Amino acid sequence: MFSNHLKYDILNKTYNRMKRMIEMKKVCEKLLILVMLLGMMVSPIYVYAEEPSEGTGSEETEEPATPTDDPSPTPTPTQTPEPTPTPEPKIEPRLASLTVEDFNLNEAFDAEKTNYTLTVPASTSKITITATAIDGCTVFSGNGSHDLAEGKTTTLKIVVKVKKGIDPEQPTQTYTLAVTRPTESVALRSLMVSGHSLNETFSQTNYTYTMTVPYDTTSLNISAVAENDTDTVEIDGADNLEVGENEVTITVRSESGKEATYQILVTREEESEEENQTSNMTSNLVVDEKSENSLVKYILITVGCVVLIAIAAVGIIFYMKSASPEKKKEKEARKKAKKEAKEAATKKEEKVEEPLEKKEESSEKQAAEQLSKETSVENDSSTKQDDTIDVLDDIEDTKEAPTVKDVKDDILEGMDDIFDDKD
Repeated sequence: MFSNHLKYDILNKTYNRMKRMIEMKKVCEKLLILVMLLGMMVSPIYVYAEEPSEGTGSEETEEPATPTDDPSPTPTPTQTPEPTPTPEPKIEPRLASLTVEDFNLNEAFDAEKTNYTLTVPASTSKITITATAIDGCTVFSGNGSHDLAEGKTTTLKIVVKVKKGIDPEQPTQTYTLAVTRPTESVALRSLMVSGHSLNETFSQTNYTYTMTVPYDTTSLNISAVAENDTDTVEIDGADNLEVGENEVTITVRSESGKEATYQILVTREEESEEENQTSNMTSNLVVDEKSENSLVKYILITVGCVVLIAIAAVGIIFYMKSASPEKKKEKEARKKAKKEAKEAATKKEEKVEEPLEKKEESSEKQAAEQLSKETSVENDSSTKQDDTIDVLDDIEDTKEAPTVKDVKDDILEGMDDIFDDKD
């Protein structure tokens, strides 16, 4: 009885122990699955197969055995490894171009070269930089206008960097440009006086000079060249020099308004006795030449007038002698008839009217007046006709070209007539 009870007690304890072990196994399996799921969620598991190196023994790693009563445990799932992404090539920050408005860099631009220099005129107080970056980069700073200090070298920086979307680190590259602006110098490069020389040697820092010129020098031809091509030069007082001391000023002016003034004290000598005599002789010669010229003019004018008068006289004589003797006689007869007709008409007009008592005489007088009127009309018409005939005769005479002998004879006859008239 006792032994049966003991056996039952042992079996009961064994059963309870086996039951607790099975429950523990289930809990452990659940915990293991939960841990594996958490591991898969946090980071992927990569399985790498390594081959053993030659000459070395392979080491085996023993995994801790999981106490299970089941001879065929559930296999653990193996995750497929993901391919490693290939990183994109990095871009280096570089400039594509670098220029300065109105100026050229001292060196040719090269994207790999980061240091450059530039020299500008002294009158330049500001420059404008234009920098362009390559694709994928941007100019961070340095573009735009920059002030320059006179007499100094100003170093300007141009920073280029990679865009954030291409490289989160955004690496940068700095280019430098050293700009030199000299001190503005307003001065003359050279100073010369044509035909004369200065008493002092020219120097840019010497602003006063002296010189002496003869009495006959009344103006100076001065050549003054500025140091800078953009500067202007003004010369005052080089004309109308007086006897004694004269002041000539040369002003150099820059584009910014800065000026420098040079002076030349010119002494014009007094007139000497020899020069005075020479000048008097020269003036007398000039007067004589003028008088001679005027005399020649008067002679020429006189000769011309005489020639014209002679030509007119020859023409008149030729005209007078051109008509033939027969035509002359006809002309004289016509003129004489005209003259007698005019005298008769004049006498008839001068007659006094008789009294009305003498009717017969008055009627005769009226008839005579009527006759005289008719005669005068006929005389007028005949006179007009004679004038027309004379004009036509003259035209016919002028059509005939006289010979040299005829002209000579006419001139001689005309001269004889002139002398006869005078006698």
